[in-house]
Amino acid sequence: MSECYKDVYLRTYSSDYNSQRVINLPNRTPNGLILPKRQNLLAYNYLHGVIVDLIEYIGLHKHIDKIHNPINIRYVESKPNEVVDSRPFSSTKWHTDCWNGEPANTVMVFVPVCGDLIKNGISFCEPNPNEFMEIAKVLKDYFEGSHLLEQSKHYDIFLDNEFLYLTDPYLLHKTVKKGGSGRLSIDFRFTTSYQCFTDVEVSSKRYENYIPYSEWAKIGKSKLLCSNLNIDEFNEGEINSYAGKYTTIDI
Repeated sequence: MSECYKDVYLRTYSSDYNSQRVINLPNRTPNGLILPKRQNLLAYNYLHGVIVDLIEYIGLHKHIDKIHNPINIRYVESKPNEVVDSRPFSSTKWHTDCWNGEPANTVMVFVPVCGDLIKNGISFCEPNPNEFMEIAKVLKDYFEGSHLLEQSKHYDIFLDNEFLYLTDPYLLHKTVKKGGSGRLSIDFRFTTSYQCFTDVEVSSKRYENYIPYSEWAKIGKSKLLCSNLNIDEFNEGEINSYAGKYTTIDI
């Protein structure tokens, strides 16, 4: 991370007071997703343009077919919360993205930005590859898939904001909360034109959030992400559905 971004973090997120202000944002879901709304769309569009520049700089765009719109900005609080963490789709439970409706042929891009990435990172484990049909389906509660951990290989990985991370949707993972400061990160998913036998169909509404890369890459440049939702409107509880509805317009 550049010294400029580190300085912004130290001034913005180092105090408990400012962390609590972020946690209490009305457009932040229980899983830490900070949603774009009418009041902050210009900032989201600017950030989107930066992410486009990043993935094109490293050549990742050459492998993308469709990509999720919008990108996800997350601020994960550092302290466990019994009410929040016991929800059916709490990210603190072991899960795969497919269990909440993401397509089986996606790749997740995870970009750590700042915060205590050691205490408040992500744990990963690789399930038995023969169990892929147990993964490529939507569950009513992440806990329903916990039996897959018995034959999974665990990885000791610590996030570093000098890198971005690519993960397969079949990879089991969970949010870790061990105190310290919260974690700010960006993530999004894309599908590729490559196909393998594990890329089975997952019945989900989430496909409607994926748009061609050629259109996605224009957001923040010649297109604007738009929403009519007010700052406190979102629906995280509906299975298979993203927390908000968005469109784009030409500028």
